[in-house]
Amino acid sequence: MTGFTNTEELLSRKRNLVPFSTEDALKEKGAFYSKKRFFTSYAIEDQSLITGQNPWSPRAVAKLLIQKLEEVV
Repeated sequence: MTGFTNTEELLSRKRNLVPFSTEDALKEKGAFYSKKRFFTSYAIEDQSLITGQNPWSPRAVAKLLIQKLEEVV
């Protein structure tokens, strides 16, 4: 999985507004957390789950979704 990184939360000044860190929470729950450089597009797919790291990632998420749909058809 991926999601907003600790660095992105800190740099976007969201750390005090959000009651938990996405990165830390996913790791604590045992998720395999993957990330790239902060504020860059990144998406990851694992079976039927597709996640994007941040607001710069929708295009990457969409591409993975389209690839997944083409596999089904």
